[in-house]
Amino acid sequence: MLDPFIFVVGKHSMYQLYYWPGLPGCGEFIRLVLEHAKVAYEDIGLRQGFEPIVAMKQTIAGFAPPYFVHGETTLAQMPAICMYLGQRHGLCPADHGDSTRVLQLLLTISDTLSEIHDLHHPLSIAKTYEQQKDAALQCAQEFHQNRLQQWITFYSKLLIEQNWLVRNNLSVADLALFQLVSGIEYAFPTAFIKLISPELLQHQAHTRRLQPLKNYLNSSRRQPFNETGIFRHYKELDLA
Repeated sequence: MLDPFIFVVGKHSMYQLYYWPGLPGCGEFIRLVLEHAKVAYEDIGLRQGFEPIVAMKQTIAGFAPPYFVHGETTLAQMPAICMYLGQRHGLCPADHGDSTRVLQLLLTISDTLSEIHDLHHPLSIAKTYEQQKDAALQCAQEFHQNRLQQWITFYSKLLIEQNWLVRNNLSVADLALFQLVSGIEYAFPTAFIKLISPELLQHQAHTRRLQPLKNYLNSSRRQPFNETGIFRHYKELDLA
């Protein structure tokens, strides 16, 4: 019987993902690519706990998880890892300009993630949410009055009259956008209902129907959102 956190499909070499167990965070963006590409990977944190990730953090040329190992290749940073996988498994355009466009979108999504994280940790990542709650409430007001609508408008314009972000071909940027919008829906359900665009709703629906991604999303392997990750549902930080 296969270990539940080793997924072996096809002829590809084993990949290793190092990310905090029980925390979807940036690791879940990479899992979506791995699952949709149907490749072998070992989820080290889910199998072995925190210790291997802490050990890797002491040795790798990367500031923080996720870390990704494939043979002699070791990478950090979600956009870099997604690009590596996308180029190997047909989820990134061969054209250099289009490929760079995919990278640009991944980096932009990463910028959005940073803003959403800083919403509940505006003063310091070393402090708890409760220790900076007043500042978070102030940031949330500005975020909902201004920034969230700007982000939604930006991504929506890219999807006018097409299903996918770059030349209407599925790429790792689309999988990342799916996870981003799913996180926004979890963290800010009231704002989501009020502000979300038809284009993004359609993109979510198209992505959710993809096989084998659909199987993963309906499985116990899918890491659920919670109040320890990037996307946190604090009612007081949602749209009033």
